[in-house]
This record gives sequence, structure tokens and C-alpha cells, in this order.
Amino acid sequence: MTDPLTPDVVGERPPYLLASFVALGALTLYVLTLAPTTQYWDASEYITAAHALGIPHPPGNPLFVILAHAWGWLPLGADYARRINLFAAVTSAAAAGIWFLIGERWLRAIVTSARRRRLVAAAGAWSAPRRSRCGTSRW
Repeated sequence: MTDPLTPDVVGERPPYLLASFVALGALTLYVLTLAPTTQYWDASEYITAAHALGIPHPPGNPLFVILAHAWGWLPLGADYARRINLFAAVTSAAAAGIWFLIGERWLRAIVTSARRRRLVAAAGAWSAPRRSRCGTSRW
């Protein structure tokens, strides 16, 4: 289904470099606000579950627990809680970069200007890290 009046935006390459910059910016923000140990909410529960390979409250998130357990074995020079918090920061930053790519792809049919489309996608991908890390609840 092609429209002769619409430019071919489907043939563009995904902006992986820009997505990595978005992820790196989110990771920087996450690392600057990283909790040195356990905190309230679910952080302590997930750190304990990762250490013991247990099941946190439902739904449980078994993939996070297994990957965090393996990440906890890495010799990063910090205590176990900080390593798991760093794992959460890395995976959340990767998610911000992936959401940038998804947003940029979804906007291709709506916004034909690549610069404007990527700016809007970056703003959307940055809204979650900025809101969650600069709010009142820290991890």
C-alpha cells in the first residue's frame, strides 16, 4: 500500500546511534540517582529474590530475577544491593533506547520530517526516565 504523495519513509534506516544516545543519557540519569542500598517499595524484595533465586510478589518477574542473579555475580566492586540497582538502571536505560526506536518508527507515517520525528521520539523516550528519577520516589 503506497501513496504517491507520501514520501518513502519506510525505507529509512532506524536511527540506532540516536537510540544509543538516548539510552546513554537515561543511564547517566539513573546512575546519578542510584540508591546505594535497598530502598522502600519493591527494591528490597527484588534484591532478595535475585540473591536467593526466589519469587517476589505476583507476577514475580522471573526473567528479571534470573538475569539479576547472574548480574549479581559480576565483580563490580560494590555490594550486592548496589549491583542489582545498577542492573535495573542498565535495563531501564536500554528500554528507553528501545522505546525511542519504537516511537520513531510509529511516527514515520505521521511526521515526515526525520529531524522533527526523532526529536518527538526522543522526548517521549525521555519522559519516563526523567519523571521516575526526578520525582519524589527514588530507588
